[in-house]
Amino acid sequence: MTPKTKIKISRNGVDKGEYELWQIALLIKTGEVLSTDHYWHEGMTEWKILSGSEIIPLAVVAENKIKEAATQRYICNLCQLTFAEPMRFDGGGCAILLLFILAGGIAILFTAQMLIGISLVLIILCLIICVALFSIKQPSCPKCNSVNISLKK
Repeated sequence: MTPKTKIKISRNGVDKGEYELWQIALLIKTGEVLSTDHYWHEGMTEWKILSGSEIIPLAVVAENKIKEAATQRYICNLCQLTFAEPMRFDGGGCAILLLFILAGGIAILFTAQMLIGISLVLIILCLIICVALFSIKQPSCPKCNSVNISLKK
């Protein structure tokens, strides 16, 4: 039985409708379907009561699968992993560069005239590298780090 299996629901002999398996758990939670209602699906010989049947646990599992599939919006075109959000660049390497900038600033305050020029060049280089790292790193696959990802169809 799949999450999309059609289940007919009846209450007191009156047809309530046909729903997909994954919807049954939600309908029970909202009270639209009762555990005392009867159900039938293709392959069954007779109607059965929902209470005590395998349908309710199967419906909960199916509902969870549907929810999980809905959250997995991206796919890696390299390793075929599906995931909710791509990995973002955290800027860990920039922390070290920012320390160099700080060191360069301190060096400007306490060093000779010649070293001030070198310190300024180092500070500017570190800033350029930080900006470049943040701007060129694209969102990537959490498994293989590939940037070849796309939205699932």
